[in-house]
Amino acid sequence: MGIGYDVVWIVNNDTIVKDDALQPLVAMMKARPEVGLVGSYLLNTSDSNLQCAGGVSGIKQLALFKNFLPGRGGLSGWLFGRQLVYLTGASMLVSRRLIDDIGLMEESFFLYFEEAEWQERALAAGYKLAVAPDSKVYHEGSATVGAASPFFYYMYSRSAILYLKKIRKGSPLVTAAWLLLACYLKTRNGACICATFSGIKDGISRSASDWQSQFFTRVNAKLGTEVEQ
Repeated sequence: MGIGYDVVWIVNNDTIVKDDALQPLVAMMKARPEVGLVGSYLLNTSDSNLQCAGGVSGIKQLALFKNFLPGRGGLSGWLFGRQLVYLTGASMLVSRRLIDDIGLMEESFFLYFEEAEWQERALAAGYKLAVAPDSKVYHEGSATVGAASPFFYYMYSRSAILYLKKIRKGSPLVTAAWLLLACYLKTRNGACICATFSGIKDGISRSASDWQSQFFTRVNAKLGTEVEQ
């Protein structure tokens, strides 16, 4: 990368960043040279409750991750001292060294799971992940696509299948069945179920359907500008 910086801070467009959110990330990375990515504490924009503080376990074969919420069930502090397996990409500080070693996030994901696959490569290259508790970032989540919209289910299911194919774990067919079942149980919505099926199909074939074009139309309508596809 042709940049003159040691670290890069990646922040989602649906976040509100506190003035003092960056310094704890930098301090954590300086204190632990083995760390390649540092995440923030993500808070709900609606009620300021903790939304996520990294992922410590999950079923990668189904593209499932478990967010860690310190303080729940008397487990405060349990996260720290354990190796993280996942950081939510809404706020991540990334070392220049890591980028030089493993490259950037894979663009074929477009939305969702791009940070998970990137972190898989980072862990495989010997880097560690960390969370800086004093770095607080408010995160709305799914602000552009909508949390329970067909757009969301298409993008999520497509990227979940791509992720499994990239890391070579699990069966896309088993995950496809799980994604369809989860969508049905959560929404009972025909459009969302069809979008999930379309995303699974496009993930397997590594193609993109009209849903992606519709996404850009949606973004342009919100921003009042033309976003390049």
